[in-house]
Amino acid sequence: MADWEIKKTLGQCSGTEREFEVGEEFIAALVQTEEGLQRRPRYGRSK
Repeated sequence: MADWEIKKTLGQCSGTEREFEVGEEFIAALVQTEEGLQRRPRYGRSK
């Protein structure tokens, strides 16, 4: 089994940089970067 180190979300959408509200639902993707796997949170729907 691989050991993955994934950084905690910054609490904002990686596309719009809008901060998540408490309890707001969002989706996230894991992306391979030069720094390793990173979580890219995105809103599931436009506001």
